Amino acid sequence: MVIRRRVIARKLLDILVASLYADRIPRAMGWRIADMYQTGELWGVEGFKLLKKACMMVEPDKTVMVLRTGRDA
Repeated sequence: MVIRRRVIARKLLDILVASLYADRIPRAMGWRIADMYQTGELWGVEGFKLLKKACMMVEPDKTVMVLRTGRDA
């Protein structure tokens, strides 16, 4: 489960970084994601939840597809 979460988290991070709608993410949330990435916390449960929330703000369809199938959108 941990490996699957990490794989999906990486795909969600790709969605977030590539999104044209990143301005929809609150600045504090963006900084928190960056901090968690640098410290490795992004791959844990709390980081995954935060990443999922941010991705749902910018690319909900792609996020749901990755969460359901584990495949890139």
